[in-house]
Amino acid sequence: MKTKIKTGLVVLILSLLIWVFAENQVVQEDTLEVKISLKNSREDLEVDFLDEEEKVLEKEFVYVRLTVAGSGGRMKAMKARQEEIDIPLEITKLIAEPAVASKDYEIPVANKLLEQKLNHENIYLKVIQSEPEVIRVRVTKLVPQNLLVKVIDAYGSKELATEVLDPSSVTGFVRAGQKTPDVLVSLNDEQRARAVKEEVSLMGKVVLPGGPKEVPVRLKLKAGGSRASQWIPLPQCRYLIPPSMLGQYIPRIENEQLLKEPIQYRGSLAAEEMFRNKKYHLILDIRQEDVNQPKVLRPIRYDIPKEYINDLEIVNPLSQPIEFYLEKIVEKTE
Repeated sequence: MKTKIKTGLVVLILSLLIWVFAENQVVQEDTLEVKISLKNSREDLEVDFLDEEEKVLEKEFVYVRLTVAGSGGRMKAMKARQEEIDIPLEITKLIAEPAVASKDYEIPVANKLLEQKLNHENIYLKVIQSEPEVIRVRVTKLVPQNLLVKVIDAYGSKELATEVLDPSSVTGFVRAGQKTPDVLVSLNDEQRARAVKEEVSLMGKVVLPGGPKEVPVRLKLKAGGSRASQWIPLPQCRYLIPPSMLGQYIPRIENEQLLKEPIQYRGSLAAEEMFRNKKYHLILDIRQEDVNQPKVLRPIRYDIPKEYINDLEIVNPLSQPIEFYLEKIVEKTE
């Protein structure tokens, strides 16, 4: 009996040793799908992935399928971390700077990018091949341009006048012939109020072909240019009906809730006071050709006199047209 137990223990131990050996020494093959991301450290170069037809892919990463080899233990550990793997493609380490304005390259994944090894969190596997075998990229040389710094409100609809603006321009790299973008410093209402009283330091932002760029900016707004926005919670709408149609038709609004949405506005003190005190804030134009139409779509107008049109800004203008039809007024007979 004891002999059988000893024999069983020996077999168990040998089996365990064989399993450990297989997990750590016997080479296995498997496939992994991993992400490759563009890493561009040069703001004077633009790098884009290309598809098989040499068209630019509007994304910062692609996936490749790798055939890898290694011990069972390493393979299992790597597959468990497969979604975490993000291989950087640092193009300047793989190619010489292009001598022409733009040049396309094919980067062999297994041999050149990975140098036939996959390393993640100190887990190493040998890379046998990849699908696709190469990654196509386009490298474009960018040209330096002077970018203006502009200060805008948080809604991006109005440029704000400044007393202090440092720097007022910076150098950025753009495509040859491209319209030069501006560096924008966006201020919310609280920041605008503070920037009238004192100098503030904020970050200006611009998106360039070589990547986003941030610029520290010191500024102070001119007095009168930073009033917080105001609200009309219950706006009133006036129907502008031609004299020949008065008393004959009444508009029936299908999306009447739009006319009840609060109006956010800002401007000079005089313009704000004028708009706040108006009896009507919205105008819906009614026309002769609207008669007998099953449905009419027409943009709303804001009742702002011409002398204030440049002094008042509607922050949240209605983008959806008003939908209505005209109902004939029937006179009651006694």
